[in-house]
Amino acid sequence: MVILDDAHSVGVSHHIPTDSMAAINSLSKSANVTVVLVGNEQIREMVEEHAEYARRFPRIQIHRFKFDEDFVKFLHSLDEQIELPVNLSNQELAGVLYSLSEGLIGILMPLIQLALRKIVIENSFERLSLDHFVHALLEAKEALCIRQ
Repeated sequence: MVILDDAHSVGVSHHIPTDSMAAINSLSKSANVTVVLVGNEQIREMVEEHAEYARRFPRIQIHRFKFDEDFVKFLHSLDEQIELPVNLSNQELAGVLYSLSEGLIGILMPLIQLALRKIVIENSFERLSLDHFVHALLEAKEALCIRQ
């Protein structure tokens, strides 16, 4: 499987052939791999220009999490994998994580990763508190230039 993230950018460069969808289709056929295109609405337009591509690359829209039981379950699954001194699925922390990420995994995961890097660099992992982790998350948000 080949995943092309920000696939909507493929057709933007002047160095890429104008029929970038044909090149992606050719890659899929010649390498005998599934190609997953991830992107914004522009990728939908690129795919829908030709019926063959629309059949080959069916559209599946993935929605952001709502602040509900599914989001907390997702955080709980991370708790089980990461084993932190604080629980990501704690209701208060879950609310902070949701607020900072707006339910988008592509924002949530870098926030958590950068906050944990900061904590490890400070050698404060063992004494990590909820307040300390929230502070690290807020600093990570600033570092990642995430606007709300």
